[in-house]
Amino acid sequence: MFLLGKRGTFPQIVVICEVQKKDIWYSVHIVMCRIRILRDVIHSYRYLMKPAVWLILLTSNTLNYQHTKMKKLKIKKIAIIASICFFAVIGIILVCHILVVNNAKNRTYDSIEDIPQKEIGLLLGTSPITPHGARNFYFENRIKAAAELYHAGKIKKILASGGDYTMTEKHGCDEPTAMRDSLVAYGVPDTCIIEHWQGWRTINSIEAVKELYNFDNITIISQKYHNERALYQADHLGVTAIGYNAEPSPIRRNRIKNTIREYLARVKLFIDLM
Repeated sequence: MFLLGKRGTFPQIVVICEVQKKDIWYSVHIVMCRIRILRDVIHSYRYLMKPAVWLILLTSNTLNYQHTKMKKLKIKKIAIIASICFFAVIGIILVCHILVVNNAKNRTYDSIEDIPQKEIGLLLGTSPITPHGARNFYFENRIKAAAELYHAGKIKKILASGGDYTMTEKHGCDEPTAMRDSLVAYGVPDTCIIEHWQGWRTINSIEAVKELYNFDNITIISQKYHNERALYQADHLGVTAIGYNAEPSPIRRNRIKNTIREYLARVKLFIDLM
C-alpha cells in the first residue's frame, strides 16, 4: 500500500499499517480458537450421542446407586442385629436376677431376733484385704454377723469356707484361717469353728455342706445379694437354707462395683446349674 502525502508523513503511515496488521492477526487467532472450541463441542456431542456411551453412563450411575443402597442396608442390618443382641443380653440378665430374688423372698433376715435357730452357720469366705491391699469391709461385716448369730444362740457351729490364695495372689490370704482367727477375736470358741479350704466359689461351699459334712439345714452368712444367690444354689443341691444378711461396705464405689458384678454372677449361676 502506497500513500502520497507531504514530506514527513510516510513513517506515520507505516506505523498505522503495522498496528492494523497486528489487529488482523489477533482477530484471526480469536476466530481459530472459537473454531477449535466449536469442533470440540461437536465432537463431544457426537460422542455423547452414541448409545454405548449412554449405556455406560447409565450402568455406572446404577451401580453406584446400588452400591450405596447396599451399604446403607448393611449398616442398618448390623445396627438391628446389635440392638437385638444388646436387648437379649439385658433381658437374660434381668430374668436371672428376678428368678434369684423371687426364690429368696422371705428367706433372708436382717434382724437377729427374727431369724430361726439352726445347727450350722455357713460363713462364705472372702479375704480381709482387697486385691489392691485395702481394708475389706465385706470380710469384717461377715465376721461380725457370724459372731452375732453364735452369741445369740441362733447357730451352734460355724463352717468357715474359703480358699487359700497365699501362693497365687499378691495380697492373697488363707481365708478359712483368717476367718477363724477373727471369729476367735470376737469370742467364738475355736472348737465351734470348722475350716473348709475348698470353698473357692460359692457353689463349692454349698456342695461341701451336703457331700463332705452331711449338713442339710443351715444358715448362710454373707451380704444380702450373695445370700440370695447362695440360696438358689442350695435349693438346687438339696440343702435347706436361710440367709442372715451382713452389712455391705460403707464405701459407695465398692457397693456399685459388687452390685454390677452380682448381676453377671447370677447369669453364671444358671450356667453352672445347667
